[in-house]
Amino acid sequence: MLERLIFFPRSAREGFFSEKPVLFENGDFSPDGKRKSVAAMHAAALAKFGAENILEVSGSSPNEIGRRLSAFNLPYTTEDGQRYPVENVFQSSKVFERGGPFRDLLFVSPAQAKRDGRLRDSGRLVGFEWEGKFSPLRNDSRFYDWIYVSALRSHADLAEEITGYSAFTDIEFNHEKSFNCQARAAAIYAGLMRDGDGEKYLADENSFAEIYKAHAKFDLGRLLGAKRRK
Repeated sequence: MLERLIFFPRSAREGFFSEKPVLFENGDFSPDGKRKSVAAMHAAALAKFGAENILEVSGSSPNEIGRRLSAFNLPYTTEDGQRYPVENVFQSSKVFERGGPFRDLLFVSPAQAKRDGRLRDSGRLVGFEWEGKFSPLRNDSRFYDWIYVSALRSHADLAEEITGYSAFTDIEFNHEKSFNCQARAAAIYAGLMRDGDGEKYLADENSFAEIYKAHAKFDLGRLLGAKRRK
């Protein structure tokens, strides 16, 4: 059996999202096995929570929209018009005790960026630096979520379609080992767009950070456990 999280969109004042664990029979980690695991996970979520119309957000999604929404595929557009995958932006922004940010990670594949040895060998992660701003490490996924929703907002077709889903998953995300998740970020965006003030919250990073700090609710026990194990 495998446990994964299901993320449900919520308005900002309801905490941006809710997350619920679900157990299901899993296949192997071949492409076909992952697709079978996604189907099993969604069936378990339907049986346990009545969750329908779930979108898998990963390269293993059976839905093209879900694959396009993968952080490996979704492009972030910089202030000067350059485009990089969300994953590369995130990894290249990390600042450690003994190094970073490593901007050369913008120019490799997302998989290479994620596996770069410097991300493991440069000491404790202390924050993120991107487009002239430093964001200290916090007990939430604020920086990742901001990068993701900003990227999504610039793709009108994806941004509109995502609001029609009732829940989001990521078969690749192991909540016992990591804490930033593209499915959570997608749920946050979908929830904000159902909120009448959604566009106001996404106008700039400060607006997003203010409402996020006030209302985002995380399972801190789970989150801190994942940080210790990372």
